[in-house]
Amino acid sequence: MLNFNELKGYWRTYTTGTGIQYADGREFNQWQRVRDNNRLYYGEFLGSKYKTKYNFMWNQVASRVVQGAKNIDIDLKDIRIIAENDKSYAKSVIYRQRFYQLANEKNYSQVFNTLGHNAILHGSALAKVSSDGIMYPVDLRNVMFDATIDYIANADYIIERHFLNQFQLNKKRGVWKNLNKTLKGAKTSSDNKSSSIDTSSFTSIDHVYEIWEVYEVDGAKYRHTIYNTDGDILWSDTVEELPYYDAHSDIYNGTWLRQGFASKIEPYQKQVNQLVRQNSQANELASLILFKGLNNTSNILQTLQSGDVLDDTTIEQLAIRNTQLADFINQYRLISQEIDRAVFTPAVVSGSELPASQPWNTTRIQTNSALSTFQYIQENFTNGITRMIQNGILPKIQKELEKETVITLSNNQDIQIM
Repeated sequence: MLNFNELKGYWRTYTTGTGIQYADGREFNQWQRVRDNNRLYYGEFLGSKYKTKYNFMWNQVASRVVQGAKNIDIDLKDIRIIAENDKSYAKSVIYRQRFYQLANEKNYSQVFNTLGHNAILHGSALAKVSSDGIMYPVDLRNVMFDATIDYIANADYIIERHFLNQFQLNKKRGVWKNLNKTLKGAKTSSDNKSSSIDTSSFTSIDHVYEIWEVYEVDGAKYRHTIYNTDGDILWSDTVEELPYYDAHSDIYNGTWLRQGFASKIEPYQKQVNQLVRQNSQANELASLILFKGLNNTSNILQTLQSGDVLDDTTIEQLAIRNTQLADFINQYRLISQEIDRAVFTPAVVSGSELPASQPWNTTRIQTNSALSTFQYIQENFTNGITRMIQNGILPKIQKELEKETVITLSNNQDIQIM
């Protein structure tokens, strides 16, 4: 069992270390990759080398992530619980009704949208199912496990960091231990400037409590422990299986985190940043007013502002313009086309206006190719959603129905998600 000091040490290494080192010299840090993906999506400039007034970022990620998420979207109507034979028909009907009821109560549609968004942005999405059937997305910046596993079900341990307020902690009274000690060790918003949560809306009297939740293999089960920031145990028990479920938009390639749109677009985004910065500098130079004259040696602008008489008849203004504007537009268009090829979002998919000269047959081929690609991505994603429902939601529905003695259900596990 991990002690608290080991836990904090693992987390420190996970967030600041080099991560996975490959034989060919490559390095991969999952936490850093997730952070960079979010920065790309929200338009934060990458690269401290260029922290100047020319830090422009024409965001290439956000709109394409939205388009990708839309094309793999899952609606509740797409999920059906069916019977494989006559014996399980009654069971499937009851399961179906209760599942849709639970989905509406717990807002599963919004959860599926968020998971689809994360799967496109990061390449992978993680969700957690509580004991009462509440399913919610997990922020990948606040969770740690072996980054080389293929699926979360194969994790030997999972560490998740939570930030709770006093109201949320007080709801745990009578269930968690050491709550009074936890409330005395509050972290204020100023203590959390380096954390992954947004503390901008907190006031000086607001408190955020850092809570650590750990699942680790304990024989055939998992040891579940919750700590406060001082290492005091708030809760400890044993569970049969992990409550975490993952869904991916790409295949496994050595790391749990697949390659999402953000990491694919990042090299092109840096090219766009550089291109826009250069064009901005050229525009600034073109906005200057320059004069030339044969006899004048004073500052002409100061003379004009002061109202002095200019007696130099040879003065004339020099025309300055951005001669590279056309090249900038052409290069930007080429980079955008390459990005669309990399993430399968041609103009016909994004809804942009197509060139009038483009043949209809070419448009049809592009449409079919893009849609078939997203069908493949959606298949990968829905495989994870299927496991989530079959292993995380339906067993809880079965226990609930048996507890309420609504009907005697057989032990046949012949329910399929279609």
